[in-house]
Amino acid sequence: MGKKAVLLALLSVMLGVSSAAAQNYGITFRAGTTGPGVALTRSFGKHFSLSLGGNYFPYTLNGSTTTNEVNVAYQANLTMESFSALIDWQPFRNWLRVSAGVYYNNLKVTGSANPTNSYSIEGHTFSPQKLGSLSGSVDFAHKLAPYIGLGIGNAANNGHHIGFLIDGGVMYTNAASVAMSGSGLIGATADQASNIQDGLSGIKIYPVVTFGLSYRL
Repeated sequence: MGKKAVLLALLSVMLGVSSAAAQNYGITFRAGTTGPGVALTRSFGKHFSLSLGGNYFPYTLNGSTTTNEVNVAYQANLTMESFSALIDWQPFRNWLRVSAGVYYNNLKVTGSANPTNSYSIEGHTFSPQKLGSLSGSVDFAHKLAPYIGLGIGNAANNGHHIGFLIDGGVMYTNAASVAMSGSGLIGATADQASNIQDGLSGIKIYPVVTFGLSYRL
């Protein structure tokens, strides 16, 4: 299902109500460590609400660097994509909010490196094809990540139509998965993937900090 279709489905579920009940709904435009996105919130009384959201941010970095007289062209791609379903408990109306739920975390980083010129050493010249190339990726095999956090403000229980929201919490993501492949002389570097993954094995949480502008419908 495409990202637009998911957001439309969220709108259909959350906004498919009569105008008499519309005051129980709010929409938030937010940005933070999960990327920019939107969340739809419905309140159930003064203290509880349900929030469904989605975030998406793609970024590509291209460049080159020179190492030992070899120019290497590189490309890195970051995709921040997530969907969330959170239950909010608001013990103090329009102030502190405790949130718990789950994220579908599809964060992924890919990259590649390719020499663009020949390299000579001790009378031997190696072409870019002989030097080879290297590529790798970092993502999360376990996409569903439990979340818990604290927030200030509530889009659906705000005393005014427009409000500001702040959230801070953590996703439990398990360790990231690292994969590398290569060809030519530099292809042997791909064997370092297991060492990199071992180094990341102790990092199993992802900090979530977001700031949002909300509108109560």
